[in-house]
Amino acid sequence: MRVALTAVVLIITIFVILMILLIIESRRELNKIRLTEYVYEGTKVDPSMSGKSFIFLSDFHEAQNGRLNDRIIGLVKETDPAFILIGGDMINGTHENEDITPSVSLIGRLSEIAPVYMASGNHEMKVREGYYGYKSLWERFYDAIKDKVIYIDNKTVVPEGFPVKISGLDLDYEYYKRFSDKKLTGDGVKEYLGECDRDMLNILLAHNPEYFKAYSEWGTDIVLSGHYHGGILRFPGLGGFISPKLRLFPDYSYGMYKNDKSVLYVTCGIGQHTFKLRLNNIPEIVNIRFAEKN
Repeated sequence: MRVALTAVVLIITIFVILMILLIIESRRELNKIRLTEYVYEGTKVDPSMSGKSFIFLSDFHEAQNGRLNDRIIGLVKETDPAFILIGGDMINGTHENEDITPSVSLIGRLSEIAPVYMASGNHEMKVREGYYGYKSLWERFYDAIKDKVIYIDNKTVVPEGFPVKISGLDLDYEYYKRFSDKKLTGDGVKEYLGECDRDMLNILLAHNPEYFKAYSEWGTDIVLSGHYHGGILRFPGLGGFISPKLRLFPDYSYGMYKNDKSVLYVTCGIGQHTFKLRLNNIPEIVNIRFAEKN
């Protein structure tokens, strides 16, 4: 009996130590920010865009109450971007009186560097549609940023001076709902955004990476997603641990993915909400550079 009790105590002790180490490492990672860079080599890149780049960031979630903002701005300035794309979930939205100063301040400072285009994530969508029981937070947030960004919910725009189309997909709540198996097709994307102009280079801000195949069927060249937070905990050889729909080791949890028609870039994002944990998953902003044309 004494041996069994000793074994139980040892197991509990090891578990507690591991949890403490996880929390310490998670806090360390959440206070860091890095720049991840990709080169896009698609054939539709106009020569005028050769060598130029753009910044993509998502899932800010009022990260660290704004303590990362100065470092984010410094990294963005170093890349000299042609434009900046935001993929949503800048806010949390779970409290009507939430302090949105960090996200509003970051967006304002980004707009001083380059034009900013933003689409909604599921958190903006839920606040806007009143899923938390109020809409005042959305009104406060949008009023504070509307002069700083071009908001493209289910819209397509052409940035001045750049031969590229940027679309922002704002999916309904049913596509984010936990345990939902809601399907999406290319025709479904068309119902939100209309026809894709396949003669131009298309960039699609689509917060949820789960539907990459549908985005590709619609016709876009580049898809930019977040939402999964890199899977929260990342394991070598296995990838991200869990998706927001509580699916283990989901597809498209982080990084670059390709098929015949499109390239998907999934960022692990910057902040966390609810469970503030990360492991092997340092927050990031993404710089995508168009390959040099000879």
